[in-house]
Amino acid sequence: MALKCDIELDSGLMIKDAYLRISSFSGTERDLSFQLNVYADKAYYNDNRPPVSYLAYKMNYDKDRNIFSQMYDYLGSLPEYEDAVEA
Repeated sequence: MALKCDIELDSGLMIKDAYLRISSFSGTERDLSFQLNVYADKAYYNDNRPPVSYLAYKMNYDKDRNIFSQMYDYLGSLPEYEDAVEA
């Protein structure tokens, strides 16, 4: 699973239709931290090119739900990803 949306990096650079993919996660029974990799587009990801940025998030964790669904649902609840679509 991945997301596609326009994203503005901390540098101010705007990437149209960036490809966003969770690359790693860790946590406890209550909290979950994860890293979101930002690629210029899906082709960059498919070519094994490095991400243009990394974003870190932390959220509550429900051990009874699918971990990836929770992380992507969490991202979908944030204003910066409200226009994101599944890629």
